[in-house]
Amino acid sequence: MERPSNVLIGATLIAVGLVAGAAQLIPGITPWLDLADRWPLVIVALGVVSLGIGLLSARRIATPGILLVGTGLILLYQNSTGDWGSWSYLWALYPILAGLGVLFTDALRGDLRRGLRRSARTITLGAILFLIAWGVFKGFDSVEQLWPLPIIAVGAWMIWKGRQETDAAKG
Repeated sequence: MERPSNVLIGATLIAVGLVAGAAQLIPGITPWLDLADRWPLVIVALGVVSLGIGLLSARRIATPGILLVGTGLILLYQNSTGDWGSWSYLWALYPILAGLGVLFTDALRGDLRRGLRRSARTITLGAILFLIAWGVFKGFDSVEQLWPLPIIAVGAWMIWKGRQETDAAKG
């Protein structure tokens, strides 16, 4: 039986080969494939491959892939905008990304409640650190742009609490 990671690596190699072949055979596609301005997409792609391998493995781990995808997206934003100073507050996204990795890993293993329990503090801490750093480095008046985040957090907390009460009633 084929190992899922071999299938994913093989599919990745085929995709790379197809892109390289297209660059050779299709006139005018080369500028689209130029990674000079889109090089962070390579990191995102590596993260997607890592995430795929982790999800298909027996251990079903998502954290490394999510961290790589998040890093690639941060770098894509910075490279596209030239806002390299945003590292002063974007570093605080890493606890959130790690918490999401734990949450997804446990959810894939069939234990969403455990994932919520194990990741809630890390995600919350990351969100608080992000808001503080954003306010310090971008100005607290710019925090107004983030007003939907507390609404999302309260909604997620209500769903989580509702599930706990339902489970306790069944228990």
